Amino acid sequence: MPEPYDIYLSLLSRYIIFFFVVEFAERVVKFFYRQSKQITKPDNITIGIGQVSSLIKITGFIFWVLLLFQIDFKELFTSLSIIAAAIAIIAKDYVSNVISGIVLTFNDQISINDQIKIEEVKGRIMDINLTNIHLLTEDDDLVYIPNNIAFMTKIINYTKIEMKRTSIEFELDTQFVSSVEDLEHRLIESLADYKNKIKPDSYNLKVVELHKNNISFKFQYVLADPDSELEKEIKKKTIRRILTILNSDKLRNNPMPQDLG
Repeated sequence: MPEPYDIYLSLLSRYIIFFFVVEFAERVVKFFYRQSKQITKPDNITIGIGQVSSLIKITGFIFWVLLLFQIDFKELFTSLSIIAAAIAIIAKDYVSNVISGIVLTFNDQISINDQIKIEEVKGRIMDINLTNIHLLTEDDDLVYIPNNIAFMTKIINYTKIEMKRTSIEFELDTQFVSSVEDLEHRLIESLADYKNKIKPDSYNLKVVELHKNNISFKFQYVLADPDSELEKEIKKKTIRRILTILNSDKLRNNPMPQDLG
């Protein structure tokens, strides 16, 4: 009979071989996939392959631990059925996240660097792992969305839209709006520096709602090439221009009183 430590070394060597075989297979599959698609950066499929590889490694480790303690699989699953059911209930959210993550990565609905909106959170996808999606918001906050929530919730993918229309909503007091056409012209003029980046016929200023004392507007345009950083920059410029227009109109409508002394 072999010494106990020989058995342990044998089991350990088997798991190490198993681990590196899975790792090697993952790298080979990723290599040929990238070669066929002519890509260098990670995409959904390569992330999905990595997730499947991780699950196989984790499963192999669990079986290795059972073998290490010489636990009979049949007796284990028979005698521990109640405990297994309890564990399944406790781990159902994690399992749901893992399955949802694999499904999300192996379809083309969302991808790394896509600009999306999940519920009320809007941002750029930085990563998709086994449990959650990492979103970088416009305020540079990193938000983690569980995969099962993303899977079950309506997702708006702005990047996948062939013609990405940017919208900026704002309100102005009615006394500061002489005409919609004049306001639209002034906003377009403020973006003259970006005229080569914006499709010329895509500018549009809409009146969303008309109230007694104010008007809700939506200013829209289409970027020639989708660019999240450029979109953020143009939005900032437009909002500042709206504030400038508002302040200048306030001064014009309410001039400073002259000193009669």
